[in-house]
Amino acid sequence: MIKRIADIQPVFALLFSFAVWAGIGISYHSVYLAHLLLPIAWISIFTQCNRERLSLSPKNYLLQFWALSLGIFALHLTHVTFFPEALRHLIILSIGASVALYFSLYAFTLDAKSPVIRGIQYAVGFEIMIALLETTGLFRWPVSSISSMNVLLGYPDLMERFDNDQQALDYLLTSPTGFHWNPNDLALSLLLILPWLLLNREKTSSLKRLLQWVLPIALLFLFVQAGARLVFLAALLFFIVAFFLPQFNRRLAGFSIIVSLFFATNIFFIGPSSFTKLDEMKVSYFTPLGFDFGVKKEDNSGGTRIALFFRTLDLVKTSKALGMGGGQAQAIIHSEGGLGKHHDSSVHNYWLEYLAEGGIVAELLFIAFYWILLVGTWLDYRRHGQAAALMLFITLLLFFVGSISLSSCIYFLPMYLLFGITGGYLISRPYALHLSLKYPFIVATKAEHIARS
Repeated sequence: MIKRIADIQPVFALLFSFAVWAGIGISYHSVYLAHLLLPIAWISIFTQCNRERLSLSPKNYLLQFWALSLGIFALHLTHVTFFPEALRHLIILSIGASVALYFSLYAFTLDAKSPVIRGIQYAVGFEIMIALLETTGLFRWPVSSISSMNVLLGYPDLMERFDNDQQALDYLLTSPTGFHWNPNDLALSLLLILPWLLLNREKTSSLKRLLQWVLPIALLFLFVQAGARLVFLAALLFFIVAFFLPQFNRRLAGFSIIVSLFFATNIFFIGPSSFTKLDEMKVSYFTPLGFDFGVKKEDNSGGTRIALFFRTLDLVKTSKALGMGGGQAQAIIHSEGGLGKHHDSSVHNYWLEYLAEGGIVAELLFIAFYWILLVGTWLDYRRHGQAAALMLFITLLLFFVGSISLSSCIYFLPMYLLFGITGGYLISRPYALHLSLKYPFIVATKAEHIARS
């Protein structure tokens, strides 16, 4: 049976990467297609661990991180207030760890012929088409927080709370969600593929060159429609950095900067316009600088998130930074009635949420793991000039910024996919992995010196 699984690995890798990217988008009553494929992934992980003797290999830092993280959250089960939420959190984290380990241990290459990359390309292509259709208000993917078909697929109707808020309802009906349930999750997932779209390509067809120019603009439009202001700002900053790096298409980066500034300022309308979401961008970015465009900002999601931040910080202090257990921050805030106009209870800051629920030990472990991935990819880029290393490094930075916009990242499967692919890449580059483990807390200038020595 193990030999048969090895024989179908290319097909399985393509299907599994597609399913992981799609996540909840292909599911029924919280059972994803990716969940159904997990048993084969577990067998693949077991056979690879046995073959490579990972317990005696430098690769074991991947296993150690996930094992320790799961162990910490399992220990928290002994003192949590809301046990079902904590158990659910642990199961979700276990699934994410399985996804990351699968892609890490197989160390797939990042060329276009890789089954993993092809699977992601197919999933992203379908999702962009779906999301663009959703912005018209005439179509909605069935599995979505805004979908009217949720009840038929085993999910609650989340639109009921907006029945008496026509303005919010009109806003949401043209907000894209794609495969990712809500607009912010969609925006972050698409932000992660942005660096790869601007990569310089010497030999490519006319159609692919056209798509390379069209897709970044389409993604900016989707960020605006999703109301993902932080993700949009991260994209603009990336375009500015890409303009000065030879690995990227400089003309495309410059054009993307111009389009981004147009969206951010809604330049054709000095005052209120008929484009509500563009006005929202303008007000969000420029009102703090003292500009008054005569546009009244009805949405106070920023104020709600600040309140959630400080309430979660209070929970950290209450637990003395030892951790309350998985899923507890949202459960406690929800039990208190939530915050803001729509009684939000999700923390909307994964780094703070991880500290509040896992405690300081889990937080430092996660930061160390993330830092190793960053340093390893940076070292490989500085020494060998590998474009893939630079892409992964920038993608990790973009995720670091964009993750603050999500209600939570624990269920966000593209995060585990990113960790897995980056880990797999570093395993295939033992020099970079060795140095990132040996010097886990070196600053960038020291890293560059070591890479060149």
